[in-house]
Amino acid sequence: MANHHKGEVDFTVAKKVYTFAFSINAMCEMEAALGGNVVDLANMMSDPAKMSIKTMRTVFWAGLRDHHEELTEVDAGRLMNDLGLTEAAQVIVKGFTLAFPEVQEPDPLPLTAPAPERRKSTGKAH
Repeated sequence: MANHHKGEVDFTVAKKVYTFAFSINAMCEMEAALGGNVVDLANMMSDPAKMSIKTMRTVFWAGLRDHHEELTEVDAGRLMNDLGLTEAAQVIVKGFTLAFPEVQEPDPLPLTAPAPERRKSTGKAH
């Protein structure tokens, strides 16, 4: 079962469950195969007009490497074909989303605590 905290996404083809994840090693495989860095590749993937099917297949293959090292890029293409191009694209997008969750910055803390309010002294003892 996929561990979403590790950026894993499960999908099923022909009753077999596959686990997809963009780990550090997967991203290195992807960069090596495509000759770019992961930021450039993510930008390319955000614009479907810039992404070829061959590139998409390589990205899909890289996301399978951690859990299915035996699969070739051609095997990844067959899985994409069986899964359907739209569903395969959704697996890739979900994998990237889980690999790069938005980091919420904490509210900045004041450098010094505000001074407590002081009461004005009336000079009289109570």
